[in-house]
Amino acid sequence: MVDFWRDIRVAGDGPLDGSWRIGLEHPLDPGRCWSAVLLRERALACGCN
Repeated sequence: MVDFWRDIRVAGDGPLDGSWRIGLEHPLDPGRCWSAVLLRERALACGCN
């Protein structure tokens, strides 16, 4: 997993059945995780400010 602050790229097997669990920060309460996604051989980018 490579984390570029708001952009994340995962490759290879993650610790959760081969997937990587990526936490999503609450937009109105920075620092608090409000949801998550599972990724496998994918990238995730956030265009929010």
